[in-house]
Amino acid sequence: MIYDIKTSVDESSLLKRITYNIANKELYVEFRDWNSVEVYEEIPIELISDFLDANYKNAFFLSNIKNRFKTKNQKSMADKIIKLKIDVTKLKKEWFFVGEKGVYADLTVLYNEKQDKYETNGMIIQDVPKAIYKEDTTVRGPILGNCKEWAAVANKDAMPGVESGKMVTNVEEITDDLPF
Repeated sequence: MIYDIKTSVDESSLLKRITYNIANKELYVEFRDWNSVEVYEEIPIELISDFLDANYKNAFFLSNIKNRFKTKNQKSMADKIIKLKIDVTKLKKEWFFVGEKGVYADLTVLYNEKQDKYETNGMIIQDVPKAIYKEDTTVRGPILGNCKEWAAVANKDAMPGVESGKMVTNVEEITDDLPF
């Protein structure tokens, strides 16, 4: 079922018309000035109800829909987002190397599609430098932490760009021997 809703807005409105497709939860927004339509995906019916009840539809659209929901023609930054959590105190700083723009550590993610009993998808290890590995192939890098596919996580602590856990108040106390 498709609801075609002409918004009750004045001539100065950003929005010309909105249409909602209940079956696929898509909101079609026609803009007055741009003479264009954007299709927003996965819009809950409850939000549409609030949208229709809003006194200021432009304000509601800008604060509750635009930039909060993906549009059909919008490209994603990545196919998957993988969250990493590492214990930086386990990094072997003698394995760091200087690159063109800074000091680096090579790390590897051992990733599994299926999550384990701890709801993680794998672990992160520090790579053994080639020169050390050539001398002794039994040397292994330390396990630094774990990783989790973001899409499979339902809590806000796993959002990209949002750190999880508590911040340390005295960072110097635990990182004095790290070069960064």
